[in-house]
Amino acid sequence: MGYSVINLHAFGIAVFIQPIERAFNWSRAEAMSGLTVASGLGILIYMVGGACVDRFSARRVGLVGILIVCSGVAALGLATGGLVEWIATWLYISVGIAAVQGVVWTRLVVARFDRSRGLAIASVLNGSAITATLVPIVGTMLIAWVGWRLGVAGIGLIWFLVAFPIAFLLFRDRHSETEVRRAPPGGSETYETTGLSLREALRTGVFWRIAFCMFAFIIYTMALSPNLIALLVEKGITASKAAAIAALMGVCGLISRLGTGMLLDRLPPLLVGSAVFALPVVGCMILLTPAPGTALLALSVACFGATVGAENDVIFYLVARYCGLRHFGALLGAITSGGAVAGTIAPITSGWLHDRTGSYDLMMMILLGLMAVSVVATATMGRPDPRVPARPTG
Repeated sequence: MGYSVINLHAFGIAVFIQPIERAFNWSRAEAMSGLTVASGLGILIYMVGGACVDRFSARRVGLVGILIVCSGVAALGLATGGLVEWIATWLYISVGIAAVQGVVWTRLVVARFDRSRGLAIASVLNGSAITATLVPIVGTMLIAWVGWRLGVAGIGLIWFLVAFPIAFLLFRDRHSETEVRRAPPGGSETYETTGLSLREALRTGVFWRIAFCMFAFIIYTMALSPNLIALLVEKGITASKAAAIAALMGVCGLISRLGTGMLLDRLPPLLVGSAVFALPVVGCMILLTPAPGTALLALSVACFGATVGAENDVIFYLVARYCGLRHFGALLGAITSGGAVAGTIAPITSGWLHDRTGSYDLMMMILLGLMAVSVVATATMGRPDPRVPARPTG
């Protein structure tokens, strides 16, 4: 539930984007400017957030992050139409996002799990699938009942009332947090302290391949998720049907994440990763057809949801396997900072492309190419560094 907060802003704005445009007479690019600015700040603070998890308690970081993100999303309902005010709210949200990123919730998990590490990571990261499933439906209902302002405030309040108490009561494991932060004095080296140093990891080609895959995936996600309902409507279906199809993304993400986690524990991870990155290629090809029909639109959203559900499983698993856990938080923070660059570019660029071309076709062609390159990058990573053990050594 803590990790479900990570995409609350992205999936939330997808539901409210068209009412906000009408309310303030904004272009699509202006409406997306907040996401872009928030991701831009993330470039600077995501790695800091990951390092804080290595240094301090993941519990403290996560609880503060939930509070900031949920209150920030709720505050979007107070917008008056000024871009400065709008962007300032998104800057506040971005600070919280850095504190609820995946490394916060998985740092203890990757240290505790070995044989079923993939499934354990998948179970934690399924929080984002909960968000993808419920936010489109709940947001659409709230807009119909109370309007978009109280609707977006309701989304933030509901998530806080559910996620914060659960994380506060159940996300505590002081013994494990101590193990993660430092090795026992005088004891044998444990798996938590093994792996490549920051300098060694940054010099490897594998690290940069993983970073590129994350970069491409964030562009894909942040370009498509906030525009998904509008894109489906432009393909000829009603807004309510588009919201129902968009909710399918969360269901597929839930199934895909657990399935990918299990497969990572049983099959070569590069094979699993390549298959995950190939799904968006199929989805983009469907969305590039002029009139795909409801069934094919649902299939394309299913491909999108499956990748959103499985991508972080693959990234987190590969970082742990190829770089080790010695600087797991900082390395994931660096990769996430690169993803923040993509998140900065994608929303406003996708809106700009739509404003200029009148459709999402050019955006879909760019996304298709990026994900195709990710398939090749993953499939050709090679064997892990021998300095990174596959199993605990202590």
